[in-house]
Amino acid sequence: MKREPEQARPRQRTSPGQFLKEVRGELRKVAWPSRKELISYSVVVLVSVSLITLYITALDQVFGSLILRIFSS
Repeated sequence: MKREPEQARPRQRTSPGQFLKEVRGELRKVAWPSRKELISYSVVVLVSVSLITLYITALDQVFGSLILRIFSS
């Protein structure tokens, strides 16, 4: 059996005040991390970004020197 397509409801525009009120209500529902969790998550991100940066820098140096050797000979 085929389903009939649902009719699109007309979008209602909300006022900026109503929008901010709804955003505030949604932010109250968020489970915010504790200070300890926030610090540990931040450390994990900073260490990860640093390691990835070092890895990409090393690859750049290796491939850069290979390209220079290939084209300088």
